[in-house]
Amino acid sequence: MSERDEFRWCHAALILVGANAISALPAGFGGDFAFYNSFRQRAIAPPDWAFTTVYFLLRSPVLAAVDTVAGLLAGLVSLVCAFRLDRLSAGFILLRVLWLLLATYVPLFVALSNADTFLGLGALR
Repeated sequence: MSERDEFRWCHAALILVGANAISALPAGFGGDFAFYNSFRQRAIAPPDWAFTTVYFLLRSPVLAAVDTVAGLLAGLVSLVCAFRLDRLSAGFILLRVLWLLLATYVPLFVALSNADTFLGLGALR
């Protein structure tokens, strides 16, 4: 593999910034904060500006939980792959995985404890 084809720390930094920017839309830019704040939540729930499109655009806590779990799984796979290539890059991905560990717990609780109007489901607990 040539030096030009190598995965570098700047690639991981770009992925980290891009993933966080995408996950902020539209919640971070005019999302329906009252909708998110109306859920029964745990005390450690992140603030309303920190959650994703499926909460605010589709208004679906179940899809938000599925999306977040998928993101965590993708982050874990990326972390393992990056660790084999470059430990500094893996450190950047680790930051996202740590965030997703908290971010996964919260939407799972919200999905189980609240109705999902998009999917037409009642609270499962």
